[in-house]
Amino acid sequence: MTVRSTIRPGFVDTEMNPADSPAASMFLPTTAMGRYGRPEEIAAGVVLRPAVPQASYVTGAVLRIDGGYGA
Repeated sequence: MTVRSTIRPGFVDTEMNPADSPAASMFLPTTAMGRYGRPEEIAAGVVLRPAVPQASYVTGAVLRIDGGYGA
């Protein structure tokens, strides 16, 4: 059986979801960091999580990279 971990990103500033969109004014006040994330911040979690040999026992986990939105 294979169990995979996953990344759960929050709001990320992209062309499809710009930080200056009208929707941002609804979400930013509920995000602890008070801003949208950057794509490279999400990528860091994707790259660093599996790269650490000491984390080999981590499985079925959800890594939230959401600036505190889900806190």
